[in-house]
Amino acid sequence: YKVLNFLGGEINYGGRVTDDKDCRLIRTIMMDYMNPNVLQTNYKFSPSGAYISPNAGTRKDYLKYIKGLPRFGNPEIFGLHENAAIITAQAETRDILETILNSQPRSSAGSKEQERDQLVPVSYTHLRAHETREDLVCRLL
Repeated sequence: YKVLNFLGGEINYGGRVTDDKDCRLIRTIMMDYMNPNVLQTNYKFSPSGAYISPNAGTRKDYLKYIKGLPRFGNPEIFGLHENAAIITAQAETRDILETILNSQPRSSAGSKEQERDQLVPVSYTHLRAHETREDLVCRLL
């Protein structure tokens, strides 16, 4: 496992990552995924146990396990606090709304100017935290 961690952390990713703290982070994360304990039944990759090393089985068993995983990865799988998902959702929402606002037509000199709020009938209060980008776009169309 030392060799696998070295190949992945130092050679494969280490050559692309130049910051020493980022390199150390990659090595640390890889040690969680490449160690002898991964071969044990139900080895936990996350504190909640949502991500485990499945039992040896057939292709059908693996597909069933994969389908049972959360659709969107929780921050815990990467060792992050659950607030990381909130921050990510807020940033995505901000990016979507900025894109929508920037794609609105600009008023010309001869026409009556409209406020930006009138151009886009969306307010932050109507956004739901659990919505994905696709959900928001579908609601806007």
